[in-house]
Amino acid sequence: MAQIRLAWWRDGLTAETLKPEHNSPEMIALRGCDRFDEARAGLIALIDGWEELILSDEGASRAMLEAYAKGRGGGLFAAMAPEHAQEAIAAGEVWALWDLAGHLSDNALAAEALALANERAGCVTISRLPRMLAMMAGVALSDVRKGRGAPPALTPSLYIHLLWIQLSGR
Repeated sequence: MAQIRLAWWRDGLTAETLKPEHNSPEMIALRGCDRFDEARAGLIALIDGWEELILSDEGASRAMLEAYAKGRGGGLFAAMAPEHAQEAIAAGEVWALWDLAGHLSDNALAAEALALANERAGCVTISRLPRMLAMMAGVALSDVRKGRGAPPALTPSLYIHLLWIQLSGR
């Protein structure tokens, strides 16, 4: 089912004009955004990242994690900040790996995701990112450096950290 849903999103994002089968409130709103054309490639990469995770024939591998992070996180962040795509992609990769590591039941794969995120963390600067992306990347960077994945729910310390990034910009 997940693959069918991802294919629906890809078709709707790549179509030059909205087709009747993609006539949903979500797709209409997304395609109606002022910067949709700039964000389109990043959004398609986001779909590719999720697809890499669910369809990987290799199982849990470093290559799969790299493709997932580049697609899901890099694609999302690049779509939201196309004017700073390079910084956004690196930050998005760390964020995606941090989020994945916090939601995996496979401890070995979670550790591999955190190790890869930690390697990528040195390339991340959040100062040029839009505030929301800086907040997402900031909490991910902090936890990755401590060897932690995303918590399963918003914790008081995570909330305070997000608030601090919102107020200070770092």
